[in-house]
Amino acid sequence: GALTQAVCEEIETYPGVHSARARLIGDASSPDLVIETTLEQTADLAALRRRIETNAVAHTRQALDNPNLPVTLDLTVTDRQGRRAS
Repeated sequence: GALTQAVCEEIETYPGVHSARARLIGDASSPDLVIETTLEQTADLAALRRRIETNAVAHTRQALDNPNLPVTLDLTVTDRQGRRAS
């Protein structure tokens, strides 16, 4: 709950991100993190992927004290306008 919400809130602050969803799946003693992120058309996919991995994923691994937490990252591009006003 709170952890995945924090992951989403962090990712949604990154420029070029339209929305994010995260969930932990699997066994409580050995979970996997699944992140689904929708990006704006103008987003730099490679840069956002790196930022998600080096920041949001790293923060999650640290919070769970699990440096090897498996992560599935799904990036989708949308033509919808971003949530934030320019």
